Amino acid sequence: MPERTNDIVDFNELLTGLRNHTRPDETLNRLFRKHLDGRKPKIACFPPYLKKSNTIVTKVSRPKQEILKLASNLTDLRESDSKKPVTIVRYRGEECLLDGNSRCRYWHRNPNLALGEHDVYLIELIDDA
Repeated sequence: MPERTNDIVDFNELLTGLRNHTRPDETLNRLFRKHLDGRKPKIACFPPYLKKSNTIVTKVSRPKQEILKLASNLTDLRESDSKKPVTIVRYRGEECLLDGNSRCRYWHRNPNLALGEHDVYLIELIDDA
């Protein structure tokens, strides 16, 4: 997948995108487990808890069309045109869109806005088996 930048960011910067939740770290991990259970059951057994010490987070820019391929439930009515980065975790060779489905729905319903690139927080697990 084409990626334009490769800036390592602090794990806490990633969590600022979830700041409207009481415990952003727990929210991130809940979204991770929910995604695995619902969309990737073959790799869902005993997922790690995502935290600063076992991840590397980079901020990259990806084509919106590539991000759209990771989205789920594009028919849901909730959508958003937020400019904040979407969050993707790469786990066991698979990519999971954890935060950004409502932005994908917005782009899907407004094809002229689905062009170009969007920032992504890409979480990669250290020693991912």
